[in-house]
Amino acid sequence: RGEPPLPNVPSLFTTSSPPQDVVRIPDNVSPEVKDLLTACAWIQTNRKREGADKIATLLERRGPESDWAPGHYAALAVKASLAESDSRQARRILNLGLKLDPADQQLHYLARIVSRAETAN
Repeated sequence: RGEPPLPNVPSLFTTSSPPQDVVRIPDNVSPEVKDLLTACAWIQTNRKREGADKIATLLERRGPESDWAPGHYAALAVKASLAESDSRQARRILNLGLKLDPADQQLHYLARIVSRAETAN
């Protein structure tokens, strides 16, 4: 009835989460995971492009000792890139993710979406 929305209440119709200045990351995680969690926090705010770039860098550097799922985080970065209308970056991250996790179904689904975004441009 014309009342303002409640602050900090999730809504389907809000464009982004309220900005979070502080990311609380446990002390017992590796620097790589700290960077990954920071990138995820950026994606949830108005720093989507920075978060996607950081995840792309982490995917490029991912080694055998890494203990995080490359497909999951690649998908987050692809979605963030598409939200920023950057289909070139989305394709680059998608390829990195598929190289590391070729069976990831979410990445294969996103590949079709990225292909449509590329043909629309």
